[in-house]
Amino acid sequence: MADAQLENTGNIGTVDKVTATWLLAGGEKITKHKTVRVKPGKSKHVGLSRVASHDEIDRHQDMNAGQKCSVDVTMIDTFGMPQPD
Repeated sequence: MADAQLENTGNIGTVDKVTATWLLAGGEKITKHKTVRVKPGKSKHVGLSRVASHDEIDRHQDMNAGQKCSVDVTMIDTFGMPQPD
């Protein structure tokens, strides 16, 4: 499970691509993407999950100390008309 809290502080809606990456021992990784729309002046909680095999769970837990997962957000589009301040 991975989470992100998005906040749109601008005056136009955004379309954002949220990507979670889980690292596995052996150099592989698992990724999950979700595209969400956030209205201007609003925030949105985004949860990402994926069913993992026993092998994937073991390999994720076998990672050494350090960053085992990450969540990245990229704005890919906008929508609506700009709102007055």
